[in-house]
Amino acid sequence: NEKISFTPDNDNNSGAHKYNGVDLKFNHALSYITFKVKTAAAYSTTKFRLNTITLSGVYTTGTFIQKHATDPWAEDTTSDPAKVGTYVAFTNTPGLPFDHSDAVEANAATGKEIILLPQALTASQQKITVNYQISTDNGTSWINQEQVADIKGAITSWEMGKKYIYTI
Repeated sequence: NEKISFTPDNDNNSGAHKYNGVDLKFNHALSYITFKVKTAAAYSTTKFRLNTITLSGVYTTGTFIQKHATDPWAEDTTSDPAKVGTYVAFTNTPGLPFDHSDAVEANAATGKEIILLPQALTASQQKITVNYQISTDNGTSWINQEQVADIKGAITSWEMGKKYIYTI
């Protein structure tokens, strides 16, 4: 949420004609999602690489409707299977290395912002699939792994203008 005001000068830039306008409050219409990855414990010779993070069952298209003054914009909640799809939140080859130290922000590593429609999260509907690799011989050979989980947890919806950080 930012407040801005517009203060134009007159034509000769003397500053004599200032406009003291009303502050405007801006909200982003979408939700910003960030994924961070790290291991649960420190490993000496075991290495990890993140390949992809994919979201499924999420709204990928929608229509915003004007409601009322206290909640001026909201996602049209009309149920439409054509609006639901898959979103690749992160992909990297040969994989983004991660470990037990500070969590690596997946989308920052690729410069890709994850901005999705605000939506309610329902158990067993929206899923996250994490594809990663493990090397137990210090990076000589790699084993592919994949985990699928519900996105819904403590967070039950992605709201307009808010940022959500998931640590995997």
